[in-house]
Amino acid sequence: MIVSVAESGIFMSASEKKAEDALSELKKLAESLAGHKLPSSLLSGKLDNVKSLLSRINLQYSELVNQNMELASSCKKYSDLYEDFPGGYLLADDEDRIIEVNLAFAEFLGYGKAALMRRKFSGLLHPDERELYKDSFKSSVKKIKSGHMMIMRMLKADDSYFYAGLQVRPVAKNKTSSGGAYRISVADMTSCKLAEDTLRKQNEFYRELFWKNSAVKLIINPDSFEIIEANPEACEFYGYNEKRLRKLKFNNICRLSQAELKKKVSETRRGKKKVLALSQFTSKGEARHVELYLSTVMLNHREMLFCIVHDTTEFKVLEEQLNQYASKLRSVNEELTQYAHAVAHDMQSHLRAIHNYVDFLLEDLKGCLQEEHKTYLDGTAKAVKDAEAMVRNLLEISRLDTHEIVIEKIRMKSFIMDILSYFDLKENVNISIKGEWQDFESEPTLLKMIFKNLISNALKFNKSTVKIIELGCGKSEDGQKIEFYVKDNGIGIDPLYHERIFNIFERISPADEQYEGSGIGLAIVKKLANKLYGFVRVSSSPGKGSVFYVSFPIKFQFDKI
Repeated sequence: MIVSVAESGIFMSASEKKAEDALSELKKLAESLAGHKLPSSLLSGKLDNVKSLLSRINLQYSELVNQNMELASSCKKYSDLYEDFPGGYLLADDEDRIIEVNLAFAEFLGYGKAALMRRKFSGLLHPDERELYKDSFKSSVKKIKSGHMMIMRMLKADDSYFYAGLQVRPVAKNKTSSGGAYRISVADMTSCKLAEDTLRKQNEFYRELFWKNSAVKLIINPDSFEIIEANPEACEFYGYNEKRLRKLKFNNICRLSQAELKKKVSETRRGKKKVLALSQFTSKGEARHVELYLSTVMLNHREMLFCIVHDTTEFKVLEEQLNQYASKLRSVNEELTQYAHAVAHDMQSHLRAIHNYVDFLLEDLKGCLQEEHKTYLDGTAKAVKDAEAMVRNLLEISRLDTHEIVIEKIRMKSFIMDILSYFDLKENVNISIKGEWQDFESEPTLLKMIFKNLISNALKFNKSTVKIIELGCGKSEDGQKIEFYVKDNGIGIDPLYHERIFNIFERISPADEQYEGSGIGLAIVKKLANKLYGFVRVSSSPGKGSVFYVSFPIKFQFDKI
């Protein structure tokens, strides 16, 4: 047992007493011999007694030296343990005054050891803790004997505080001590307290997130599909109380074998969306279409499946109705397309007949017609020609909806040159090609129609003496799209009409009447760009030309076709 320096006096006094007794006997013997002449035989006996006493004195002295050495070693061990112990250690009397303190405790508080001596221990506690400590001190001592620890805030020298774990034990009284004393051990529990507070907050957050949430939530064992936890919404959704629901296995609710469900869950977790769509059944046998949002959580050091159940039954019904309406709409559209084709063909034949009759009249009455009548017939011929162009464009738009998308890798440099060869370019037309025209995956027929319409507009709506047209290509800033542009030095477009020009048959001003066309070209461009999941926009102002941009995803999304 390790004792304090004060308690070690018991061992020292016992050895000293033996030595004192031996010396006292020797002194008496010496006094009795003084002034007496004794016979040699008697003197010899007395000397033997002296020798015996000296031997006893030497033995007692040797024992005393050994005990003092052992005591010094014990004090050294005690000092090492007491001073170097990483936890705070102190001794307080029954008036709560500190009478002994180790270095660790002083360093905890930021004081020197001397500054703590004779201070009241309760005065070092946070003001809010002092009364609690005083009121519960005696009962706490009893509890602490069984390992109880009080967690209280202690003030440091800089007025900050830390959480301390306190254990108070009474020190046994010895013969030389008066009154009681208590040994108090102090441990810095700040990190533990913060971890406890964090855990408490996490538990509160978990309760809010899981138990009090309006979504249906379950925690499932991924191996056995036992339901470990089920929130109140889950109980209401499935029609079971919590105790009954936790006795069920999740695969039974889905009416699937464990192997089937495990395969579906495994495939879903390997995917990107982490959503599993399937049917489940309530306590009444009612089938519900659900989507399961799956993730993993650690519970008691084991990986569990965290499942949010989203009821999609109503959406499924609406989806089926929508599919039915879409099917009917496709059927109606097909009928309208067929009707439009039939009407357009009939109109073309009638317009062709009118055009022929006008040509016959102009040919047969050549030289006989007055200038006014010739103007009428020329106007009729032009109107018929415009009507024929409009019908052709309507037929072209109607065919776009039924055009089959066939994606090919297009060599853009040769592709754009083929498009330019389509036009009968005059000497006053200057066309340049800028940028890097890399190979690109798209639908060649639709892409060709886009470029033809844009280049045709750039040539048509241009009064410049030298018509300058620039074709360019580049990538978007995020690198996910490729962007083409057609730039001209034409008449330009007022920003007010930048959206309207893409509407079918849109002619934005009376001045447009001087240019040929039906006002359908840009509508075709927009429809084609949308069909290829692209986007078309314009940058222009009157008298400063126009730039039409068309952008497409670099990687064509086949799954959207």
